[in-house]
Amino acid sequence: MSVRPVPLPDNLPPHLGLSNEIEGIRRAYSTLLKIQKYISSSIGTRGTREQQRLKLMRVRILGYLILTGPSLTAREFVAKEVNSYREDQDEIDKFGEMFFLHYLRIFRKYGGRTPASSRSSCNAFETRKEMMIKMLREADQPPQNRREAKRLALVRDNFQCVVSGRYDSNSVVTNDELEAKVLGEDLPMGITHCAHIFPDSINRNISDSRDKVCCHDPHAASIWAILGYFGYENLPKWLKGSGIHALDNVMTLDSACHDWFDRLLLWFEAEGSPDTYTVKATKELITLTTDSDLPLPDPAYLEIHAACCRVTHLSGAGEYMDEVLEDLEDTRVLSEDGSSAHLLSFVLQQEVIASCTAMSTDSTRRTSTS
Repeated sequence: MSVRPVPLPDNLPPHLGLSNEIEGIRRAYSTLLKIQKYISSSIGTRGTREQQRLKLMRVRILGYLILTGPSLTAREFVAKEVNSYREDQDEIDKFGEMFFLHYLRIFRKYGGRTPASSRSSCNAFETRKEMMIKMLREADQPPQNRREAKRLALVRDNFQCVVSGRYDSNSVVTNDELEAKVLGEDLPMGITHCAHIFPDSINRNISDSRDKVCCHDPHAASIWAILGYFGYENLPKWLKGSGIHALDNVMTLDSACHDWFDRLLLWFEAEGSPDTYTVKATKELITLTTDSDLPLPDPAYLEIHAACCRVTHLSGAGEYMDEVLEDLEDTRVLSEDGSSAHLLSFVLQQEVIASCTAMSTDSTRRTSTS
């Protein structure tokens, strides 16, 4: 279900005219168009076809960050940096690779999804209100781990997927009122998951240092640096440690929607009204609501994720990642001629991301049990 890459369009969208840096944006984008044209015309003549394809992907990553980045600050930053390289294609290529590794790939999950709803250890409840009150009373502080985030997200999201409306089956079987409603009206139900907008891998080894938050892991530090340049300097403070499980960073999704979300095939495009989005996958218009006082998913977090999805698919990065993963499933031994070097590189990079996620999860687990 990957999307074919789209060449950078010739013209900038009108809304970028609102930027005070529009001339710099035009100059940078013109440079990227020239490089795109040069690479496209030289595929098969300079280097391997795969190398040229990756160069084209990376220049388009930069172009689409300028066109559809998560904020005007992000678009201006990318343009300013591109201009600083004075049309040096090698340096611009490295700049595009940085965003591929430390922005696009952090949201593309390959495993270790947040747990499905576990069988409730609570007694059966007669009404939804009774169950919600008990769950809220048990949660006397913000979520400290995935399990607590899952339970509170279910309460906030009315025990159903925020996209499909599918009810959480384990909640249904422990609640008489909910069971009567779902079975009586033949409503869909199934397994649900607690989907994190920002993954665990980004908050590894974050600590407070006087008046600022410091990150001591190179991979995570690169991610936070990029988001800081994009105008989101406070994110490490909000998402450090158990903050990654805060309710404004999670939502309830059924298995299919969670899989699409993890693979960057489902994202939320903000519309004019508060907490109203078009879901890019189902093309449905939804409004996130709650009957509780619990916070809804943060619109800024959803926009950062949405911009990542847009850039991933328009640039061809999504198609590339899908193809690499398919090749890895079929490859048992790397080629001696070096033709599968990109597979090895991809695996090694993914191991770094996976280790960050594992260590962050272990740290959170130790904190929750201490």
